[in-house]
Amino acid sequence: MGNLGAGNAATALSMMIDRKITITVPATHVVAPVEIPNIIKFYDMHTVAVIMQLANDLDCDILLVFPVEEAHKMVRIMTDCPDDEDLAPIEELGNIIIGNFLNAISDFTGMTLMPAPPMHIEDLFDAILDIFLAEVSMQGRKAILFETRMVCEDEDIQAAILMFLSDELQNELVKRGEEWLDL
Repeated sequence: MGNLGAGNAATALSMMIDRKITITVPATHVVAPVEIPNIIKFYDMHTVAVIMQLANDLDCDILLVFPVEEAHKMVRIMTDCPDDEDLAPIEELGNIIIGNFLNAISDFTGMTLMPAPPMHIEDLFDAILDIFLAEVSMQGRKAILFETRMVCEDEDIQAAILMFLSDELQNELVKRGEEWLDL
């Protein structure tokens, strides 16, 4: 699903900026949320996160997280402006990438997963993650972590997509995946 979502997102983003961009997902992890900083190594790093939730009754928080320098590189690619320091376009990037990940999951499972409008925040990664850790850790939820790499010409940009699924949504996705695989 991660690679399907990345491929769809890369196509949409390439069309938007009229430049070839590739998005890969070199690794995917299903972990307890407290393990996330050990995997993506954004600990104590100034980051930018685009946050989206599902618009329907299914509980799911999705974050696209960049170290702030990587976010600025991505915005400069999107706007084709070498001096652009405004991070407002990062929300549209998150909308494209997260939206395409959700579309891939929807296509795979036959479920309708509609995102609410995105918002972005800048802070230390720990502070951003803490917002979600308190809620999901108490509920015993797992996090799905997609390590993500975006390449456009000579720029190589590191990011991560974090999904905090409710038990209900996770169980339904597993059930539909098993049906799709005929298990």
